Amino acid sequence: MPYEKISDLPDNVKSTLSEKQQRQWMEVFNSVYGQAQKEKEKDPDIHAAKAAWSVVKKSQEGLENFVESVRLSLLEGTVELFEGHKVRGYAIHPMATHHPLEWPTVRRYLEPYLERAAPTAAGKPFLIDHTRTLTPENHLTLGRWDGEKSAVYYEGEVSDDVAAKIEAKQIKGVSVGLDFQKPGSGILVTEREVIPYAYGFDEFSFLEHMSPGDPQATVQLWEGILREASEQDFILYPIQSLDVFLLDHMQVMWLNQERGIQAIYGRLREQPESLQPFAYLFMKARDWTPQSIEAWLLDNPQYAKSAQAPAPIGIEQMVS
Repeated sequence: MPYEKISDLPDNVKSTLSEKQQRQWMEVFNSVYGQAQKEKEKDPDIHAAKAAWSVVKKSQEGLENFVESVRLSLLEGTVELFEGHKVRGYAIHPMATHHPLEWPTVRRYLEPYLERAAPTAAGKPFLIDHTRTLTPENHLTLGRWDGEKSAVYYEGEVSDDVAAKIEAKQIKGVSVGLDFQKPGSGILVTEREVIPYAYGFDEFSFLEHMSPGDPQATVQLWEGILREASEQDFILYPIQSLDVFLLDHMQVMWLNQERGIQAIYGRLREQPESLQPFAYLFMKARDWTPQSIEAWLLDNPQYAKSAQAPAPIGIEQMVS
């Protein structure tokens, strides 16, 4: 509900922000809350609080950026990495997809053509159900063939409302839209199926009401791995910029289980064969603090961070 004066604000707001920032937080919260109610948004309090923290944090001095913009939601206790949201997943595998209510009913996708088409996805838009156009912030940033998974892997960015649908599991899957503008492209029609060939990708669609042709196609908000870490009460200490990593194949391994130190490893964009640490996770239950982490890194220089690494994030420790 809206707040009339700053003394009514939540304790974490009053204990964290200056009086000027508290007033700014309250103004943003009340404005967004009123709009959310008009539009009948689910959980207007959470929606308004996230917006208020985002605005205040952009103007708050002394906070270093993580991938140029870190938004920390104290209300939910989660770490968000981006302006907007990063998604990743697998869009289509070599297979026959079935569409009973459409022509062609059966479409067979062959591996060589999927592999050649994968890079054309970068820069293309996301749609809903192949019919609903989304704002330009919803777009693909990467498409590539994953030989291990035998599928088209993609990354992209989505807006808050689309991310909320994904989070709420309202999106059933992902489907691809083909581009036949490439020279030599076309469709081979047989009695049982059609086989597209030499195509590119025109768009990817999140499926809200349509059924996915490829039930193995996936979409995932990348923030999930860090949210899981924060829920387990870790301090996240990045040692390299996330921008240099591919977002698939990220994995968490123990460095020292007794002392509560884990590492998040990923593959470099420029050297996909190279698996390197992106960040360390330090369990707060083992009494780690930003200061003791710095001391540990001095004693273990082999784990030191690069000059381009973002600031450590430890939820409460992030705010002064």
